[in-house]
Parts: sequence; structure tokens; C-alpha cells
Amino acid sequence: MMLFVPIEIRKFRRTFTGVEVRVTESVYPEVMIEFRRKSLDFAIDPTPERGLGRDYKTSTLLNVEMVVAVR
Repeated sequence: MMLFVPIEIRKFRRTFTGVEVRVTESVYPEVMIEFRRKSLDFAIDPTPERGLGRDYKTSTLLNVEMVVAVR
């Protein structure tokens, strides 16, 4: 996920010069807790099993199945 974020943030900053962008990295479910507290304006995170509710809009960013591989 963090591979493409810096590129998009640079584009955003060039387009919206008066907007402050601060990137914070955390782990699930902490990100969703902060998002619901309105400490974050948006989050890139897995979709919660129960969804986010009617007050929030989601868009699929990537269709990727992730696995843990061990030997």
C-alpha cells in the first residue's frame, strides 16, 4: 500500500497547495478507531467485517488477496 502513496501525495500537494497533508501509519484496528473519533479525515485499511455504517462511504482501492506464507 505504501508503495504508491508518496507519489499520490506529491500530486495532491501540487494540485491543492493550501491543504496540509500529514501521513500517519498505524495498524488495524487502531486506524479505524481514530477514523471513527474523527482524528483522521480518511483511512486506507481493510474493510471492517461489520462495515462502517451509513455515515461513511467506502471505495475499493485494490482487489488483492493476501496470504501468509511460511515454511
